[in-house]
Amino acid sequence: MLEYDFEKTINYRGKADFHIQAADSIARGLTVLFGPSGSGTSTILNMLAGIVTPDRGRAAVQGTTIFDSGEGIDLP
Repeated sequence: MLEYDFEKTINYRGKADFHIQAADSIARGLTVLFGPSGSGTSTILNMLAGIVTPDRGRAAVQGTTIFDSGEGIDLP
């Protein structure tokens, strides 16, 4: 099972801030994340992969917490 609840604000030079908030709980099977270009789909995948650190949130895989901003957990 994969559970996540993330928030991230990205600042671009000369452009408005981009804010992403995503949450889901996925038990089994194939899951697809899709959206138009610039909607944050790659950023969500990068947060799940540990490439981008969320500003706030939590993620757990099979009951093991891999990220929790409140507890200071950020596993590679």
